[in-house]
Amino acid sequence: MRALVLLAHGSADPDWRVPIDNILARVREALPGESVELAFLEHLEPSLRDTVHALHARSCRSIAIVPLLLSGGGNHLKRQIPALLADIHAELDDVDLVLHQRALADHPVVVNAIAKVCVHAFLDGTTTS
Repeated sequence: MRALVLLAHGSADPDWRVPIDNILARVREALPGESVELAFLEHLEPSLRDTVHALHARSCRSIAIVPLLLSGGGNHLKRQIPALLADIHAELDDVDLVLHQRALADHPVVVNAIAKVCVHAFLDGTTTS
């Protein structure tokens, strides 16, 4: 059995999670019948370790992890997540953990969407002050 884990950073502010839950719902709609879970690096539960262990208990042996991180240039994708996956794999050596290391901003569709939002904000006179 296989599964998909969306891995988000996490925040202590409960409002932060709203768009992440919306992404999770859309991915689940697009993949009916598949195991699609959400895990967090910090502040929120479940952790990636807990999520992988729970999926393993449900006989998932192939788990794809897609980080919901904008930039791949930071510590999370370069070091923290690969090290965490190595630790988890040492605990569960019969699980194939596949990290999709492309950050969201590495995808042209995402970059174009964010650029359009920025342009619309400017042209509409939207301000943050």
